[in-house]
Amino acid sequence: FGGPSLAAEEATLLAILEESDRPRSLTRRGGFIYDFRQTAAHPRGRWLRLPETQSIVPGAAWETVFDLDAFCAETGRNWSWHWAQTSPFNAAQVLIQLSEEGSDLVRSLEFDLDSCRFVPGGFDLGPDRGVAHWLGPDTLLRSSAAPGDATRSGWPGVLRRLERGMKRDETPLLFRTDHEHLEVLGWVSRLGGTEWTEVHWQETNIGKVRVRLLQGDGRNIVLPNPEDTEPAFNHAFCAWVANVEGEHPSGTLVICRHDGSAPRILFTPSADAAVRPLDVFFAGDWLVWTEVHRLEPRIMVLDTRREDAMPQEIIPPVRAETIWVFPFDAQPELGVLGDVPLGPAA
Repeated sequence: FGGPSLAAEEATLLAILEESDRPRSLTRRGGFIYDFRQTAAHPRGRWLRLPETQSIVPGAAWETVFDLDAFCAETGRNWSWHWAQTSPFNAAQVLIQLSEEGSDLVRSLEFDLDSCRFVPGGFDLGPDRGVAHWLGPDTLLRSSAAPGDATRSGWPGVLRRLERGMKRDETPLLFRTDHEHLEVLGWVSRLGGTEWTEVHWQETNIGKVRVRLLQGDGRNIVLPNPEDTEPAFNHAFCAWVANVEGEHPSGTLVICRHDGSAPRILFTPSADAAVRPLDVFFAGDWLVWTEVHRLEPRIMVLDTRREDAMPQEIIPPVRAETIWVFPFDAQPELGVLGDVPLGPAA
C-alpha cells in the first residue's frame, strides 16, 4: 500500500468525486430533476435542478436552487446536507433538512421551489433528532425527540400534529411508543393507491419494525410481517425478508396482502444468492428488489396488480458488481414504474 503512485491515484479519485458534471443522487419533483453536488468550488454543496425534458449530459444548464456554502457563510455555522422532504400535496413545497457539523441533529426549514427561497415565517424546526413530514399544506406530522418525548435511546418517541404558527407546547399528542422502543416515525401517503393513509412506523429495536396504517375510512391495520423484520409496503401488499421469527427460513423474500392472506415466496436464499431487506421497496403497484447471485446483482420486479404475475428482471444499461436501486420520484404517491426493459420471467 502506498508508494510513489499513491498521490497520483488520490488526485485521480478526488477529481472523479468532485467532477462538476457527474450526477450524484437524482430525484424528480414537479417536472424537474434535482441533484445535490459537492465540488472543489462548492465543498458544502449546491442543490441543482434541470427540466426533465432536457438531457442529463456534460455541460447541461443546471440551475442552482440552494447554495449551502452561501448559507453557511450567512449563518456563520457549518451545515451538512441531509435531505429535502417534499410535500405530497405540492411539489414546490419542501423542508430542507440540514445537520450541524454532520451530526445526527437535524434542522428542517421550509423552502419554496418556485421562488428558490426560504418561506418567510415558515416552518423552522430543530436542530434535534426529530423528523417532520407534511400532513397538509400548513400542517406537519412531527416525530418528536424533544425532552419528555424521546425514547430511552434519545430518538423520536411521540407523534405530534404541528400547525403553522403553533408553539411546541400547543401541539396535540397523536401517539406515543413504548419508552424502551428505539423510535417512532409517521407520515402520510397514498402508498401507490388512491386513498390517503397515515403511517406509524415503530422500530422496537434495530431491524425490528411494527407498522400501523390509519386509513381515511377508519380502518386501523397492523401489517403482518414478523416482529424481527422491516417491511416494505404499498396500499395493498406487504413484503419482507425473513429473519429468525416466522415460518420461513432466514433470507426468504415473502409478500402477502395487508391482512396476511395470499402469502407468496418470491426468493429463497442459497449458499451463493441473497436479498438484503434494504434492497426491497414498492414503486406504486410494483415490488422491486435486488438479488445478489455470486456477487452479481439482479434487479427484479413484480406487478402486484396481476395475481398470475411472475418476477421479472430489469436489465441495467451496464453490468456492475454493485447496484443501488431507489425510487426516482420524491413524492411517494406519484412513484410508479413505467415501461422498463424486462428480461425473461424468473
